[in-house]
This record gives sequence, structure tokens and C-alpha cells, in this order.
Amino acid sequence: MRLTTYSRVQIGLSMSSSTEGPHYSDLTIKPFTAADLSTVAYDWVDRAGSDEFEVELSAVFEWCADHLVPLPGTGHAMQVYNTKHGRTQAILEMVDGKMGTMSKLLKIWVSPEFWPADRDPSVRTGFKELYAGILVNVIGDGMSKGTEEIRIYGRTEALLTILSALQSEWGVLNSPMSATMEGRWFVLRK
Repeated sequence: MRLTTYSRVQIGLSMSSSTEGPHYSDLTIKPFTAADLSTVAYDWVDRAGSDEFEVELSAVFEWCADHLVPLPGTGHAMQVYNTKHGRTQAILEMVDGKMGTMSKLLKIWVSPEFWPADRDPSVRTGFKELYAGILVNVIGDGMSKGTEEIRIYGRTEALLTILSALQSEWGVLNSPMSATMEGRWFVLRK
């Protein structure tokens, strides 16, 4: 695992030079508007097909429509927008603590364009780069806002493995935050 620098954050993630997937600087995490959500839904229906979208994603978009406004202590939807490709590549469920002291990443839903990652090596590379970019952006945004605690939930075994590796390498980095694993949570604290 090599160390990669992004913005003011240094984390231990390896990135390939593939042009297939997103690059850190191409991704931004931003709030949804109702219009954004509608645009993303149409795009993801086109990519997944209407039947697959209905089964896999319709409940996600219904949840997002009810959680566009961030309220302290409650989950809200954020989009991971790729500025180079001009589209949303993932949806996040985030929770911000009261007075900005804590930020949590609870869930990640990726665009259907990444669904064939288990069969297609170039899509798999893009999928890995998307996840790395999400982690870098969540951590970087939290640190730049002065958040005292950043929590990322290892919902899947793959993400839990990545977070555990990141935690084990965190100590060698020159970071103002310490990292621990608390169950399935990767936790950064000032």
C-alpha cells in the first residue's frame, strides 16, 4: 500500500492511473436538490433498466427525496458527483452531529455503471477508485470543516477490510487525528 496525498489529507490508498474510473480530483460530495435527484434517477434508470432500478434502487430514491435537507443527528442524502464526466456516481447517507462536531458515513449506493465490477476488470478498477475517492472526500471534508470526529461504517466485508487496512496504516501518517476501529466503525478523532 503506497501513501497518496490529497488536499490536506494523507491516507494510505493505492490508485491506478486508469482512465476508466474517477480520479480523486474529479469527485466532489455535494447536497442534492430535488432537480438533481430527478436527473440522477433518470440516468440510473437508463443504466440499470427499469425493472432492475425498481427492485434495487427505487426505495433508495424515495428515501433520498425525504432526506434532502441535512438536519443535525439525522441521515441525509449526498451525491458523489464526477465533475469530469458530469454525472453522479454514488449516493451517500451521511449524518452530521450537532454543532458540526461529528460526521458519519453510513451507506454508499453506487451507480449501476459499476454493477459489473465483479465481471469486468476495467469496471472493477473504476469501482475501487470511486470508493477510494469517496473515503478521501469524506475524510478531507470532515477535516477541512474542523470536525472533531469522523465515522465511516464498514457495511460490507470489502469496505470493512479497506477501513481496517487504513486504520492500521494511519499511525505512520502525519495527521492531526487518531484512527481506531470500533466494531465495524472506522473512527477518526482529534
